Amino acid sequence: MAQNLEMEEKATGDHMKWTVKSEMELAAGSDDENLSMWQLMKKNNWAILYCCLMSVNPMVFGFDVITVSIATAMPAFQQV
Repeated sequence: MAQNLEMEEKATGDHMKWTVKSEMELAAGSDDENLSMWQLMKKNNWAILYCCLMSVNPMVFGFDVITVSIATAMPAFQQV
C-alpha cells in the first residue's frame, strides 16, 4: 500500500530537522491542532457516526448468536 509522503525541512540552529508528513496529516492541516475535542467532534460528526455504527455491528452479531442458541436449546425446539 503506497502512501504519499512529504518531507519538510526546518532549520533549527546549526542543524536541519526533517519531518515526514503522511497524506492524512497533510489533509488535516494545522487548523485541527488548535481545536478542542468538542469542536473536532462537531466538525467530524459523520466520521464519529460511522465509527459508532461499525462498532455496534459485532455486538449485534454476538447477541444474535447467543439468542439463537438459547432459543434452539428450549425443549419445544428439541421435539421437532
